Amino acid sequence: MKNKLNKKTAKPTISLNILLAEDSPTNQLVAKLMLERRGHKVTISNHGEEAISKLLQCHKSFDLVLMDISMPVLDGLEATKYIRKLNIDTPIVALTANAMQSDQFLYNQAGMNGFLAKPIRPEELDLMLIKYQDLKQEPKHQ
Repeated sequence: MKNKLNKKTAKPTISLNILLAEDSPTNQLVAKLMLERRGHKVTISNHGEEAISKLLQCHKSFDLVLMDISMPVLDGLEATKYIRKLNIDTPIVALTANAMQSDQFLYNQAGMNGFLAKPIRPEELDLMLIKYQDLKQEPKHQ
């Protein structure tokens, strides 16, 4: 008899190709390690403009973008708005210390699909990753 895992304790099982847009080298290292330990491939960009460039080069290869809100050159909100104007529909999740309801509304208005509060908590990361792994698993309808 197989045990069914509770989604709250289940570890992600499908590998995602994730673009991490984060300007802090420390935060880059922590997030990359957390994601790679869960079996995901991580590409790092240092600011919004770089994230846009990487998405333009190969957006079909990314399953998810984790976008810091406060970055130099181009912040996460402006980068997301630009990405959505380009009709790139890759899911974008805000990485931010600002997790108030009003902030979440702004992220949604910019075209983000969700948010993950900093510092990243493993349980919240797992729940978010499971959501996007489930989306990757679903058959695409045309």
